[in-house]
Amino acid sequence: MRAKHSIKVTSPDVVSSTGSMIVISNRLPFVLQRKKDGSLVRKASAGGLVTAVAPVVINGNGFWVGWPGIHLDNPNEPIPESDPDDISPTTGLKSDKVIVVQIDPVIFDSYYNGCCNATFWPLFHSMPDRANFKREHWKNYVTANKEFAECTLRALRQLPRKNANEVPLIWVHDYHLMLAANWIRQFQLTWILTLVAFQYAEDEGIPCKLGFFLHIPFPPWDIFRLFPWSDEILQGMLACDMIGFHITDYCLNFVDCCQRNLGCRVDRKNLLVEHGGRTVRVRPLPIGIPFERFVELAEKAPKLLSTNQQIILGVDRLDYTKGLVHRLLAFEKLLEKFPEHLEKVSLLQISVPSRTDVKEYQELKEEMDQLVGRINGRFTTPNWSPIRYIYGSLSQNELAAFYRDAAVGLVTPLRDGMNLVAKEFVACQINIPPGVLIVSPFAGAGETMHEALICNPYEIDDASEIIHRALTMPEDERILRMNYLRRREKLNDVNYWTKSFLSAMGSLQTQDDHDEVGSILMPAVTLDDFDEYLAKYIGNSLKLALLLDYDGTLAPIAPHPDLAIIPAETKKVLERLSNLSDVYIAIVSGRNVENVGIEGITYAGNHGLEILHPDGTKFVHPMPTEFHNKVGELMRQLQETVCRDGAWVENKGALLTFHFRETPHHLRADLESQARKMIEDAGFIVGKAHCAIEAKPPVQWNKGRASIYILRTAFGVDWSERIRIIYVGDDATDEDAMLALKGMAATFRVTSSHIIKTSAERRLPSTDSVLTMLKWVERHLSRRKPSIDPNNYRRNSLAKSVTSAVQIEMSMQYFSESGRGRTYLKDAKQIALLLDYDGTLSPIVAHPDLATIPLETKALLEDLSAVPNIFLAIISGRNTDNVKQMVGIDNIVYAGNHGLEVIYPDGTKYVHQLPTEFSNQVKQLIANLEQSVVRDGAWIENKGASLTFHFRATPEEKRTEIENTARQIIEKAGFKVGNAHMALEARPKVEWNKGSVALLILDRHFGANKWKGNVKVIFAGDDTTDEDAMLALKGNAATFRIAPTVDVKTHAEKLLSSTQAVVTVLKLVKKLAKK
Repeated sequence: MRAKHSIKVTSPDVVSSTGSMIVISNRLPFVLQRKKDGSLVRKASAGGLVTAVAPVVINGNGFWVGWPGIHLDNPNEPIPESDPDDISPTTGLKSDKVIVVQIDPVIFDSYYNGCCNATFWPLFHSMPDRANFKREHWKNYVTANKEFAECTLRALRQLPRKNANEVPLIWVHDYHLMLAANWIRQFQLTWILTLVAFQYAEDEGIPCKLGFFLHIPFPPWDIFRLFPWSDEILQGMLACDMIGFHITDYCLNFVDCCQRNLGCRVDRKNLLVEHGGRTVRVRPLPIGIPFERFVELAEKAPKLLSTNQQIILGVDRLDYTKGLVHRLLAFEKLLEKFPEHLEKVSLLQISVPSRTDVKEYQELKEEMDQLVGRINGRFTTPNWSPIRYIYGSLSQNELAAFYRDAAVGLVTPLRDGMNLVAKEFVACQINIPPGVLIVSPFAGAGETMHEALICNPYEIDDASEIIHRALTMPEDERILRMNYLRRREKLNDVNYWTKSFLSAMGSLQTQDDHDEVGSILMPAVTLDDFDEYLAKYIGNSLKLALLLDYDGTLAPIAPHPDLAIIPAETKKVLERLSNLSDVYIAIVSGRNVENVGIEGITYAGNHGLEILHPDGTKFVHPMPTEFHNKVGELMRQLQETVCRDGAWVENKGALLTFHFRETPHHLRADLESQARKMIEDAGFIVGKAHCAIEAKPPVQWNKGRASIYILRTAFGVDWSERIRIIYVGDDATDEDAMLALKGMAATFRVTSSHIIKTSAERRLPSTDSVLTMLKWVERHLSRRKPSIDPNNYRRNSLAKSVTSAVQIEMSMQYFSESGRGRTYLKDAKQIALLLDYDGTLSPIVAHPDLATIPLETKALLEDLSAVPNIFLAIISGRNTDNVKQMVGIDNIVYAGNHGLEVIYPDGTKYVHQLPTEFSNQVKQLIANLEQSVVRDGAWIENKGASLTFHFRATPEEKRTEIENTARQIIEKAGFKVGNAHMALEARPKVEWNKGSVALLILDRHFGANKWKGNVKVIFAGDDTTDEDAMLALKGNAATFRIAPTVDVKTHAEKLLSSTQAVVTVLKLVKKLAKK
């Protein structure tokens, strides 16, 4: 659509930058064409961008980086100088100031046509249904952006060295290069570090400023997030120091996406985004046109419209975003509703061919051709055709003539970044009386050109009425509106836009002559920053679990792990928090288990493979035995092969870490690659860390699994309903925890400036901001009213509370040197352990099949079963075969169905006699339940001697109704109803229960009543069915009820808070039994 002939700018407004400028754009400011003799020739572009920016590049001795428009077979083929007769703005841009980007044609086609045009163009114009999301195109987009970035670094290295105040400016343009700034920043850092490694002075590295301008709209968050790699795009743009958009709406969309997609801290008022410890400025910089040039064109252009009719003018690329079909339909509606315009008004629509090889554009052209033909066929008279349709390019002289003589300029895109046609139309309106401009509110021009008539192109009827209003507008109103428009566009021309950009970058030569736009720095993270996000989430009553990484989160990253010391202030805040009754703290680190000197908190090392609880108990995840020897062998191989140039191996016991932080930057890639291969060949999993790689054993365990284990251990199986969680980490290993806790925790990632995809909800710039967050937690919790909640649980406090005469004691205290448990077991010749399964040995889960016994618990039971003076029996509500299968230990007693069935180690069985009609009654009960209440997630478990009706998966609002109905059905069928965890049990009406079977088992093994007073019996269970055993054994056993709260009525002597507390009891029984 731009000019076939270039026009010289007669009186340019000179704009200068304080430092040299490097412009990076998809296309160079000219294209190369090959002549018949095989030589290359330049063909200049004459757009407003080139007109305004090229002189700044030339005057500052800068560079322009871009693709030349053709693929060169010889990458070293010299670029020709401009034609001596060329008077375009790029005349002074010498070939040695042009960096040509050479990309493989297949990759370039995928990058440009696949990703840029088929994905970003429709998506950013809020037409996601037209967008094509393909991973291959995205990969090639990344590749192309890296190539542009590398070429830009070549230009940066060639810049002349000036004084420190003349910092070069790199200006990246448009959606083709949204990742380039990230690579430029990374490559520049790599280059500087390499120079330092070779002992050059650090100031040999050239500092630079990075700016970006997007020439198309930036979509709202709900559309932008549809792009699968949206995080990477945002972070690529945020590598710049300043990002410019046409209008404030696009700025706000971008800022919103940074907050909602990336979790960045933002300042909407001043349009600032914090990313990786840097403040990125976001600025509305509406682009203008070379106003005076278009005035000159309009004054000189010959008259092309020899008619007395009023001309409505549309000038657009043939593109689906331009609303051309809607425009034709609106014009048709105008002729229908206002027949007075027949033979007096014509629509001149100029459609410039675009992407003619794309099927979608071919179909649009066909639709336009048919629509023009239909409307003309409907309304044409012998002397008049309503639509004149030009499919082709016109010179700027011709366009200026049409702009000047048109009565109405119709600029009605469905979505457009700015649309300079509206501005060009205004500049060329030099006639008296002038024409009228109609603008869509969905173009950037609609936000600033207030005196134009605003027309929603989607509303065909209203659009026709607005066109009618423009055609019939009084002359004085037309003059008034156009004068205001022309005055504004003359002032805010393309040179003003360039000045505004340079000013916002702090690079304008005459900075005092131009206003600075808004604040340029985000304030440091304050306590108040966390109010909006955390205050409502944490609330004023629930307990809080803080799960924190160490290196890079609590302690700054250091050259050597031994130097990564937690700051004194951070440590003091953690100590104070650890003494608050409503706070639980766990440090989850990649280090081996280390105590940072704070009592009463949990330490998880080796990414959770080892966990040290506050009470001294320790969890160690099992590791394949063959890997114990492999760790040592791998360490030896690494030390012999890659431990050089500052690289070294850290042995953490369960895993190894190969560090190369102190290795010269240019040697790192090779060492890392060698180490990675050795680790993989040894059968270990490779994990990425800060300037390090980790060799992990191949076990399904990570920080996510460890975090859930810690929470379940501390707060019980239903922890997610009773606590609030904050997780903070800084590297890839923490992503496992953030993903596992997604939706159940407030998660933070401490990030650098590089592109990092994270599952965290928010980002923090540094360890200092983590400290601020911890201070906020302390402040927030200190404002709570003192809690008198008897459920207030703290694993590390060992506090006593008395409720209904039941004393809650942690198991260690009960079995301590002065505890009654130790006295009870003192000099015990025989010990009998009778244990429930679900909720006692295994945590309660959503489905019985998922209630697997933890490895640590099973190993402990196996050890106990092997002690000669310990007798072990499992008494469960499951059927006997199932509970035996779940536990998997052969030499112990299993009682199922609440004692109706017992199987002994020698294979003999006891089966309690049931009524003869019981089998038919069970079948009928199942049928009745299935017909009435087996819905909404509820289901029946048939255990043979009993049934269990489960409704844990039923929506909460339906549970009461389903439970009551099921209870009535069970009772009506003649069964006993038993309450369980989110379940009802249907048991036969026989006088037999867990208490009866407990006595039976003890009598059979030790002799009738002989065990009383001679055998130390311990019983542990977690629900109402276990109360029968606790009552039957009262006075002859130590009984424990597992309950997360104290408001439970029980016959047990002691309450335990979780299945992990049961483990603690069993460990101490084992310890005391050996004595």
